[in-house]
Amino acid sequence: MSLTTDGIEAEQKARLFLKSKGLNNLQQIDWLLKKDGEYYIFEVKQRELFEPPPFEGTGLDIKQIKLRK
Repeated sequence: MSLTTDGIEAEQKARLFLKSKGLNNLQQIDWLLKKDGEYYIFEVKQRELFEPPPFEGTGLDIKQIKLRK
């Protein structure tokens, strides 16, 4: 196994553990920043840009958008 494969397996186990505890609105984000007491979530994608709605970007699916709102 590689570090990448090990990391993916560990994330899957952690997700299943959290779900077994009733925590179902899980989000896997790329970066979390706290600045001046406010939290900012960053999701990194490499896709073609699209126009709003809901916002200009590269394509979070609707489930991800609703979770982040």
